[in-house]
Amino acid sequence: MLADISIGLTPAQALAAPKLFQLTHRLGEREVVKLLVIILRAFVDSLRVKEKPDAADLITLADDLARTYTHDSIKDIILALKEARTHGTNFFQSLDVSTLYRLISEYFDRKAQYLEHRHLDQKATGASKQAQ
Repeated sequence: MLADISIGLTPAQALAAPKLFQLTHRLGEREVVKLLVIILRAFVDSLRVKEKPDAADLITLADDLARTYTHDSIKDIILALKEARTHGTNFFQSLDVSTLYRLISEYFDRKAQYLEHRHLDQKATGASKQAQ
């Protein structure tokens, strides 16, 4: 099911997906953290590095992500990890929680820039339509 979600995932789909606070309200906080742990474990297992975070580290990271990115979606997390894997990130034979958090944080910085540019484009389009 995770593979089905990640194949062909775009920023627009991630933006339209239910947000973490909505899932927390519908499913419960524990279930959302469990989903994030599964996503993180699948990512970590997909990498060929010797040193990887253990289960306790992933649970802690998942809980932090669920509390930090409440107004973003699970698909955003999946897309962040997918981009990290496909854009040639070099992990130097080890992966730790701080690296995972940095990768996800960098994705959300890019997402914020994308949303800002999209807003400015819509604003400019609206102004040009009014001028016509």
